Amino acid sequence: MSKQTDRAIREAVARLARIQRRDSTALSGGEAARYFGASAVSLTQGIRRRNAPMADRAIDRIWADAEAVAAAELAAAQQAKAAEIAAEAERRSSKKKGWW
Repeated sequence: MSKQTDRAIREAVARLARIQRRDSTALSGGEAARYFGASAVSLTQGIRRRNAPMADRAIDRIWADAEAVAAAELAAAQQAKAAEIAAEAERRSSKKKGWW
């Protein structure tokens, strides 16, 4: 149970929560660029009183992809912690085996 793994889990949980709140600071650089580009198209079309369904779908897809990535990162961090706990338990149980 390392502090690094615990920290990675805390950060992944926080990032996932920020993505679910649609906080744009949680997006990676590429995701943020695509998000702001699609938002600009949507805003421009809105100013012209037109619909921009492709831009709106792109924004929804960016958020969905970011949430999936963050959830996968969280699952990976939790699996790493479970593996560390199992390894530590195995080490302790092998240590306790006596001469009998």
